[in-house]
Amino acid sequence: MTKLKKWLIAVDFTAHDERILQYSEALAQALMPDEILLLHILPENTLPENLFQSDEDREAYLQERERSILQGLEDFKSKYFGHRRDIVVNTIILHGSPLPELLRFTKEYKPELLVVGKKVRSNGSGIVAQKLARRTRCAILFVTESARYPAKKVLIPTDYSENASRALRLAIQLRPLLNDPEIHCLYVYDVPLLLPYKIEMLPEQMEELYRKNAEEGMDKYLEELGAGRLPIVKVLLKNIRNNPARQIIDYAQEKTINLIIMGAKGHSSLESLILGSTTEKMLQYDHEIPILIVR
Repeated sequence: MTKLKKWLIAVDFTAHDERILQYSEALAQALMPDEILLLHILPENTLPENLFQSDEDREAYLQERERSILQGLEDFKSKYFGHRRDIVVNTIILHGSPLPELLRFTKEYKPELLVVGKKVRSNGSGIVAQKLARRTRCAILFVTESARYPAKKVLIPTDYSENASRALRLAIQLRPLLNDPEIHCLYVYDVPLLLPYKIEMLPEQMEELYRKNAEEGMDKYLEELGAGRLPIVKVLLKNIRNNPARQIIDYAQEKTINLIIMGAKGHSSLESLILGSTTEKMLQYDHEIPILIVR
C-alpha cells in the first residue's frame, strides 16, 4: 500500500497559494498525513546597495521581511491546518534560488509527497515542472490555478508498465477516501501504417483487429491488478497524432477530468531523471488539470 504520510508544501506568496492550500487541506482530510511542512524559499537579496542609509538599516529591513514571511506561513498554518490536532504542521524559510534550493531540500527532508503550484500561463512553468518531476524521488502533486476538489473524475493513462500500474493501484487505494470518484483508465494504441504485402486484410479489418487486441489487453491488465470488477471506465484511443500526451490531455479536458495520476520511474538517482516521454510532454502543456506523479 502506498503511504503519503510526510508532506512538503511549497508556497511563494502569490494568489496561487490559496488554491494550493485549499486543495492540500481537502486532500489531507482524505489521506490523513502525519506531518506537513509549509515551505517558502526567499530568493537572494537583489536590492541595490544605495537603497539604505546604512548596513544596519539594510539588515533591519531584511530581518523584518523574514519575520513578515514567517508570520505569513504561520497564518497559512492556522487557517488551513489549525483545526487538525492529528497532524504535526511546521513552517520553514529557506534562502537561495527557488528551484535548486527546493530540489536540495527535498532530497534532504525526504517527503513522501511534494505539493507545488503550476501556473497555466506562466512562462517556463512546463520546464520547471519537468525539472521538479525528473529530479525529485517522491510523489509530486502539481496543483493548477483552477484545481477543484473533490476530484469527481480521475484519469489514469497507462501503457501497461509497472510504473503505470503503480498509479492505477494508488487510484484504487484512494478511491474510497476520495468519495468514490469515477476512474478512467486510458490506453493509446497503435495501428501500423505499413504491413507486409502478404497480409491480405483491409485497413478497416486491421484496425478492428488491433482495437480488439487492445480491448482484450485492457481487460487482462485490470484483472491482473485485481480491478476487473471495479466500475472503471475503460478508454481506448487510436494513436492518430503520434502524440499520446496530447490525446490524453484532450480526452481529459473533453471529459472534465479533475485529476490525472501517472507513474514515473523509481527511486535511484538515475531513474529519478527518467519520467517517460508521455509524462514529460504532458508536463509541458498548459492545462488546468492537476497531475499527481507517483514513483
